[in-house]
Amino acid sequence: MKKILALLLCAIIAVSSSGCIPIRITLYPATDEQIIERESKITKFGFSNSDDDKFIEEVLTADELRNWENPYGKYSSYVLYKSLSNRDEKLIYKALEYAMVNSYKKICIDDKLGVRRSAIESIVQFLSLDTPFLEQNLMMIVAENVANFYNYKAEDGRDVSVLLRCSVISLKNFTEELWESKMEALREAEKIYKELDCGEEGIELAEKIYRYVATSIEYKPYESDEGIYQGNYAPFLYDALITKKTHCDGFTNALSLLYSMAGFEQVEKNIPGHTFNCVKIEGKWYNMDATGGSLIPDNATTMGAGPYFAFPTYLQNDKHDFFMYYPTCRDGYYMDADATLNSCSDEDFFTTACKAFKSHNNEWTMILVEHYDKDEFIAQVQKLSDYLDVDIVYSASYTIYGKIILYIINDEVYD
Repeated sequence: MKKILALLLCAIIAVSSSGCIPIRITLYPATDEQIIERESKITKFGFSNSDDDKFIEEVLTADELRNWENPYGKYSSYVLYKSLSNRDEKLIYKALEYAMVNSYKKICIDDKLGVRRSAIESIVQFLSLDTPFLEQNLMMIVAENVANFYNYKAEDGRDVSVLLRCSVISLKNFTEELWESKMEALREAEKIYKELDCGEEGIELAEKIYRYVATSIEYKPYESDEGIYQGNYAPFLYDALITKKTHCDGFTNALSLLYSMAGFEQVEKNIPGHTFNCVKIEGKWYNMDATGGSLIPDNATTMGAGPYFAFPTYLQNDKHDFFMYYPTCRDGYYMDADATLNSCSDEDFFTTACKAFKSHNNEWTMILVEHYDKDEFIAQVQKLSDYLDVDIVYSASYTIYGKIILYIINDEVYD
């Protein structure tokens, strides 16, 4: 056998050296049917702004999407992204990031992933709360089992139309105009951060940034006089940092962006009708609501930057979306409830409030009650005001666990 192989090899060498024409092998391009069959086995994600609902402008494979890095990812928290245990759901999250950064309003999710519509809608919300560049009131439509097509460029240069069965996410917020406004807001945020001269660390730095956002931006509702919402496409981050007028979404986006620049781990929260922040400071998580600028003390007090700065979860007035995925904010950094009582008519209410008020330099106290009567509360506040000889501002609000938090604050902290 070795002799035969040797002879064949010699023959080939002899033919080549004698100048004979070598054998040419012609490779025929794959047919349309072969290309379509091959491509149909690969998981794909489509992106488009085309007016043709069935046409996909750009296609990425799952591997291409995994290898893509969001150039603005350093401003995202990825807290909710990390809660996704399914790798396919994480791919959908990345597809949404890609569409956001590249201003694609239509995202096609390959049906081979088998991710349910409800899960897709949640992932969209996760992204809106992880990044400061996306509004929470997204104009979103999700259609399932849609037949879309994209053009595959064959080896010989011809286009082959390939079917992609998919779920289609339509997000009208993903426009070039909106994205450019957010990039302008990013440039402004960089200037603001530099002007703030953020040389502090920990709670001092967190409070400095909070005070800037809470006091330099004016709260502006986007509803008409008739209560009709008019801000579906409003660039809230732009409004917060450029026009300085926005509602809670803008405050939250701005605080999120500046905190991420300062190196804080943070994420946005959404409860019915309101949005605020959650920030990790010195190893613990705290809630931040920058719409509370009017409650920031004018002078240095034991209240820090007020009751809306670094407050615990139990003082929220409702559960936020995806409650179980968030870190727990167990304590307030400066302000916690001093006691929990049954009601304002309790025998211990006055003595408890008086003792707590004095423990905070006669500046404030917060008391949780199981049952609330407005007249009883006002009577106790008046009694406390007369006894301590101070003017008092007060308020009451329901909390996440059904109790009522009573705020009793010396009016001098706002002078």
